[in-house]
Amino acid sequence: MKEKKTTILTRLITSWIFFTRYLFGLIFFPYRTMRQIVKEKDNYQLFFILIFVYGYFIFATLMRNKTLNPFILSSSSLITFIFFILTFILTTSFFYLLGKLIKRDIDYKNLLFSFAFSLFPTITWFLFTSVVYFLIPPPRTFSFLGKSFSLIFLTISLSLLIWKLLLFYLSLRFSLKLSFYRLMIFIILYAAWFIPYSIFMYQIKIFRIPFI
Repeated sequence: MKEKKTTILTRLITSWIFFTRYLFGLIFFPYRTMRQIVKEKDNYQLFFILIFVYGYFIFATLMRNKTLNPFILSSSSLITFIFFILTFILTTSFFYLLGKLIKRDIDYKNLLFSFAFSLFPTITWFLFTSVVYFLIPPPRTFSFLGKSFSLIFLTISLSLLIWKLLLFYLSLRFSLKLSFYRLMIFIILYAAWFIPYSIFMYQIKIFRIPFI
């Protein structure tokens, strides 16, 4: 029994080391790192990402409702997390099925890992905006400091968006192994249903901005 626990602990530590290495690699060497991530098979790393996502939802609920009530925190976070999982599965399944129409040698797990790691800029941006909202809540003034803050916020947001789009493209590129033009067609088709879906999520007050 002790040997089994030791083995699991060793695997968790090893997975965490690779996980953190991939995160830093996505910042400094996104092309090379995403190519490695697509080949990954370690499910513990997906578990780490899910913990980060769920942890953010708890944090966001805490910031939004300003309460430590465990029922509110758990119920609101769980509902949002379930819709996130649904959106994630719909997104990866959409590209997997489209890819299967053109190529048969596509592994869904490749998409699963690459898309999961491409969530890193998303989590970073949402955490950043939540912290900013807590520290400097609106309304904000049109003073020099207010304008400077807005400029810094937009610069950071734009940088994270560019990073997100890069990882999103690399995820598709290495998982589906298709040409640039075919990938652009896939992305346009994806936007055709994802934009109405996002509007619906906004209307039912699940996501103001899609968490994907």
